[in-house]
Amino acid sequence: MSNKPLNKADIVARIAEKCDVSKKDADAMLDALTDLMKSEMSKDGNKVFVLPGVLNISIGQRPATKERASINPFNGKPMVVAAKPVRASVRVRALKGLKGAV
Repeated sequence: MSNKPLNKADIVARIAEKCDVSKKDADAMLDALTDLMKSEMSKDGNKVFVLPGVLNISIGQRPATKERASINPFNGKPMVVAAKPVRASVRVRALKGLKGAV
């Protein structure tokens, strides 16, 4: 087995072989799943996508941070850590079906 992750063409080929469909149909299925994930994760969606038994993807908010003083660990000199605005973070959690594969 190769240590490189599968690319889209490899995934489409394996889905086509496993489901006994054409590569074109497998590619359409993968694109449909991607579109469904994007619509569920969008601002208008519920910001959660669950692939039953495999994974749970959710979007949360990371709070804003204020500018603060700190000490540079490399040279010991004081420095200022910049403020960060509120930002979205994507969380992916493996479910039982995926945890059992490891």
